[in-house]
Amino acid sequence: MIPSSSKNVPIVVIGRNEGDRLKRCLRAAMKTATMVVYVDSGSADASVAYGDQRAAMLSNSIHRNRSAQRVPGMKTSHS
Repeated sequence: MIPSSSKNVPIVVIGRNEGDRLKRCLRAAMKTATMVVYVDSGSADASVAYGDQRAAMLSNSIHRNRSAQRVPGMKTSHS
């Protein structure tokens, strides 16, 4: 069980062509966080459309590494 205090934390999900994994991840994240930000890194599948429908905010960010992708997600979650 997740403590109720965790509901005060935004969740940033970073992905590319995640398909069903993204769906499961966003459903779980939305149950536990006050805000979910999906940062997509150039998906060619339906990840962007699904993320746009389900996440509180969507950010497109094409970077070579995951660390660089965290920056737009964290900025979005703190605005």
